[in-house]
Amino acid sequence: MKQFTRFSLRNPVAVVLLVLLIAIGGVYSAGKFKQEQLPDVSFPGIFVTAVYPGAAPNEVLSQVTMPLEKTLRNVEGVKNIVSQSANSVSFLQLEFSYSDDMREKKSKVEEALGGIQLPEDAEKPEVAYYSTSSEPIMYTSVLPKREMIRRNWSDSSKIPSFRNFKGSRESPKFKPSDCRTTGCISGLTLPA
Repeated sequence: MKQFTRFSLRNPVAVVLLVLLIAIGGVYSAGKFKQEQLPDVSFPGIFVTAVYPGAAPNEVLSQVTMPLEKTLRNVEGVKNIVSQSANSVSFLQLEFSYSDDMREKKSKVEEALGGIQLPEDAEKPEVAYYSTSSEPIMYTSVLPKREMIRRNWSDSSKIPSFRNFKGSRESPKFKPSDCRTTGCISGLTLPA
């Protein structure tokens, strides 16, 4: 340790050059570092939701969940299936390997569900997988001016322009006709 101190005191230029080299190397490597603020991470699971309006949990289990499980067990790469039946709805979670491409697996699951026989009142099962890129990075709201509330905002010529934004998924759902005598605040209807 004493030798390092003696060297530093005798050669201050060498120490300054060494510090500059380390700093420049750090700045250079930080610029080359592959990093994203929100990286695309896909979790190895696919979620299937089937709605059977008005059905009790035992009906959903026997008429929707069990046939779905039976069909989905045959999808290539499925490690495990966890299901839950509730009033009018069935949830299934399919587990895959981390090395699997979830977009490809989602299409295989949709293909497998194409020929399934469910009760007539049951809606077509929805298939989704979770990925950080599937989550919105920003939520926005557009509220009409007070004068526009009196007019029909939902039929306004402004609504189609919202649908043209690249990456937008939903159009405004606020309708002034939903407002009762109590009025609207930020698109919410307050009870009387």
